[in-house]
Amino acid sequence: MDFKSMEDVPEDFKYVISLFLSEQRKKKFVKKLHQIDRDRIFQVVYYLLMVSDKAIEVEKATNSEFTKIVALIEKSIADDVVDQRIYEIFRKNISDELEYIQNELIRVRKKLLKKKFSSYDYLISQGKECEANKLLDSELVKLNNNKIGNQLNSLISAYKEISNTSLKVDISLITTKLSGEYPTNNIAYLIVNPARLSFSRLHCRDIWQIFPMKWAVQKMPVAALYDIVDEFESGVDVSHYVLDKYNHEQGFDDYLALIDNLVVQHALGHFDGQRKQVLRDISTAYCSGHFSLCVYAALPMIEGLLWEISNYVQKIEGRIFNLENEALVKNSGKIIRKPKIRQIIAETVLSDNLDSEFINYFCSELYDERNGALHGRVMPDISAANAGKKILTIEYLLDFIVELHQEKLFNHLEKSLSSSYINELLEKTSKT
Repeated sequence: MDFKSMEDVPEDFKYVISLFLSEQRKKKFVKKLHQIDRDRIFQVVYYLLMVSDKAIEVEKATNSEFTKIVALIEKSIADDVVDQRIYEIFRKNISDELEYIQNELIRVRKKLLKKKFSSYDYLISQGKECEANKLLDSELVKLNNNKIGNQLNSLISAYKEISNTSLKVDISLITTKLSGEYPTNNIAYLIVNPARLSFSRLHCRDIWQIFPMKWAVQKMPVAALYDIVDEFESGVDVSHYVLDKYNHEQGFDDYLALIDNLVVQHALGHFDGQRKQVLRDISTAYCSGHFSLCVYAALPMIEGLLWEISNYVQKIEGRIFNLENEALVKNSGKIIRKPKIRQIIAETVLSDNLDSEFINYFCSELYDERNGALHGRVMPDISAANAGKKILTIEYLLDFIVELHQEKLFNHLEKSLSSSYINELLEKTSKT
């Protein structure tokens, strides 16, 4: 793509290139760091921020071991050496957690294999792991075992992450200050609850399997997400955590920013002013209390965005449509003539890109609601909550386009441009 001058370069192209260079600059900075510094940053940013103040308060009120660990850490800070009892308790709690996960793995495999579990267990006892895994895989490939398969994989990941944790409770960590204070409570919480050392551990829990709108909370801070899941487990309706933001003054900031996002423009190419105006009008209708207008306008916009995403993936990867615009069913030679959007997102390779929980939500709830409402057969739910859910869906899809396009584009640029040329670009842009 050649341009005679910078004035000829489209704004969306300049913007995505600047994002790519910014990402390269971050990678270069991290690469230059000493391994010890990288580990320290990771521990502070990843582990310590996985614990909320709310979780700490609950632990203070209910767990005497937490109070004991806090006292030992405070003593260690004063003595400038970590008390050995902290290491002993941490090792024991990790061992107990790993034993619990192993028992959960047995329970989930039994649930998955049913009568075949005894055969699986026998094969394992005879050292025939390859044959045992084939038996397991024969059940995992079945569509109705998708959720339990995800739970099993999360348990396996959690076991590895916790047993190989990089959290080192040394004097350097316990004297690292967060917002001017020692992270004593955060460290104590992780020592008492080593399950929190792995985000996969959250996905193992039975309550996560029935948690609503999982697709909508993936970007929520980990600490807050744990708190919400705990509340849901205690019987509290937690939908307001993701929908209430639209009732606040700046609640639509992210939504409106995504509408004008230059990455979306660069990805779709023809994201025109009329469609953007409709998306803005949806937020205006919500703020004015016209929830029925919001729902009716949002439903076709959601479907339109999904068609845009399918066309985008077809352009980049192919394998969604053939030359006759028939949909290609994934992992089979079948085709779907005159495919509906529900079939495209669930049965083609597009399903590999979209969140499986979102696909379930769209196919089981949103699609039927859309059909009945837009054909005038069924009156949809026109409450504020449902209007908020539709806006959240649009926001999710716009954000998905941004992330997908950045990932595809950045990978393409890294493969296409030499490291020396990227470094040359970084040097030039750092001077301007």
